[in-house]
Amino acid sequence: MPEPTAVGLPTVVEKCRLLLVDDEPVLLRSMVRCFAPFRGQWDVRPAASGEEALALLQAEVFDVVISDMRMPGMDGARLLEQVRERWPNTVRLIHSGQSSDEAAVRALGTAHQFLAKPWELTEVQQSLVRIFTLRAALLDKEVQAAASRVNVLPSQVQMLQRLQRAVASERSTPKELATIISEDMALTAKLLQTVNSAFFGLARRISRVEEAITYLGFSTVRSLAQAVNVFSSFGGSARLDAVHQHCTAVARVARGVAPPAIAEEAFTAGLLHDIGLLVLSSLGRDGPDAGTFHEMVGAYLLMTWGLPWPVVDAVARHHQLELESDLPLGVGDVVGIAHLLVDDVAVAAERLRQSPRLEALGLTGQVAAWVDHALAVTSVKVS
Repeated sequence: MPEPTAVGLPTVVEKCRLLLVDDEPVLLRSMVRCFAPFRGQWDVRPAASGEEALALLQAEVFDVVISDMRMPGMDGARLLEQVRERWPNTVRLIHSGQSSDEAAVRALGTAHQFLAKPWELTEVQQSLVRIFTLRAALLDKEVQAAASRVNVLPSQVQMLQRLQRAVASERSTPKELATIISEDMALTAKLLQTVNSAFFGLARRISRVEEAITYLGFSTVRSLAQAVNVFSSFGGSARLDAVHQHCTAVARVARGVAPPAIAEEAFTAGLLHDIGLLVLSSLGRDGPDAGTFHEMVGAYLLMTWGLPWPVVDAVARHHQLELESDLPLGVGDVVGIAHLLVDDVAVAAERLRQSPRLEALGLTGQVAAWVDHALAVTSVKVS
């Protein structure tokens, strides 16, 4: 799945209905003018307040709402909370000139993505292209709505308790916190969503947990850990534990398979690759019929949360390993290889040794080391 580069909407969307919300008339008119050259793709409506926006939403269907954060009366976070509850299929973006940690944490549960003022039209278009491209693959409207509603995911009770103790201790280090968080896909996803939001104004995407903690600082991590609207637990279950154990194993194997330059990103993608199963589980849809559909559900969720594109791409295609291509291995390829090794190391080893792609890349000789690493991680014995 190559990263989209076109500015316009994908062909699967004929015309996007967009609601822009800002209480400053000059800025609102400026935002509307930004979309004027794309009238064939965008149907744009302005609203000068949260209340006016809700009235329009009740009367018409909108695909996207972009709202200012700080407005008198109903602010952007309250508006998007209403949108999430009443129109869950609507994509929600929030923008602000402020960059306070408190604002970021408060808006975290309502917006799909954050935009820093002044935002560039190309940035908004690119984000929406990605969202709509994956959303078009989600044909099940029930799952679409559920994925759009998700702002928390089930985390293991023990993980939450360990994290609470760690952030409360003045002796804890970013590395120690990262060790705890990296064992849990839901906590990892939420932390990376936060640090990659525009509120923190970073020039690049971050996919390493320890680096995210360093950027955010302990106070923000503590706020995230303690905020009930960010971390939640469904309690223990054999199914949840099995998903977590599998993802942790894939993440560790992926880190060992990956070239050094993408090792940490591969670890993050491996840890998150089955996050769609948690979404489907919340719907009671985690049975055999889930199939590989969870790939797109998970990718859609992580993309709307603003995670780095290589991680989203890896989650979307971890069951679609292309061993016939002649391209260098990327994060998605590494996660696919790790997934094979964790599922059945003997079958995977044979398939990888016969791969024309690995042979062309001069990597066939690495397969034995990958197998040994997978066996060490999973304790699986080859029959």
